[in-house]
Amino acid sequence: MYTITNTTYGLRLNFNGVVAPEELDRCYKETQNCIQNVNPGFNVFMDMHKATQMPTNTPEFVNREQQFYKTNGMNRSVCVVDNPVTARQYTLYARETGQYKYERFIDASTNPNWEKAAEGWITQGIDPDTK
Repeated sequence: MYTITNTTYGLRLNFNGVVAPEELDRCYKETQNCIQNVNPGFNVFMDMHKATQMPTNTPEFVNREQQFYKTNGMNRSVCVVDNPVTARQYTLYARETGQYKYERFIDASTNPNWEKAAEGWITQGIDPDTK
């Protein structure tokens, strides 16, 4: 299950429970419509830490979403996961693809202040990867 919310900073996507592959496709199509209602310079908060199961194509989904957002005026994005290995893998991929300039991944299982860190990154540019 997922929700998409328009916020003061842009969009927030929340994923909960078991997320089916067709839900990721539906979410992508819905965000294409939502983007039309936000101003350039918007930010994206993608919270996946309550998802108990994500499809195997989730990394491709995140990459496709980020590319779409960036070409449509996104400033920064953050993705919250619930596993240090996943956060590390996504961060390495973002570094390899150049997305790390504007995208961060936070592990909610090791950072009790994950929401504050995520919002600090997207709204103020406070890098959660520097301590």
